[in-house]
Amino acid sequence: MFLKTTMSEATATISEYVKRLKRKLFRVRTVGPEHSIKTLFVHEDGPDTRLHYHGLIQNPTGMDEGDFLTLIAREWRGLNLGKRIHVGYDSGERWWKYCIKHKNTGSLSDHIDLVNSNF
Repeated sequence: MFLKTTMSEATATISEYVKRLKRKLFRVRTVGPEHSIKTLFVHEDGPDTRLHYHGLIQNPTGMDEGDFLTLIAREWRGLNLGKRIHVGYDSGERWWKYCIKHKNTGSLSDHIDLVNSNF
């Protein structure tokens, strides 16, 4: 039986993911306000597409690009969701155009995950 993920479940999952990522990046057990990274998550869902997210995550540590991308993918897979993740190092115009393509509501601001975005 396939259960559809709700928006609140997805938001909670992204929150847990960001927390795990911060623990690894800052090498701490407990993440506090001093362990900040810039993130932007945009959700997309509707009658013609399943709920999914696009995200931009800052590498605050100066970690090697390849190592950072590996960490991002490993921590996502560690959530045991069985969901796909595509990672890349592209925060430029191409990524923005992909994220802001036509949305059901016609407004990008309705699709920003304000709980998990910190920019």
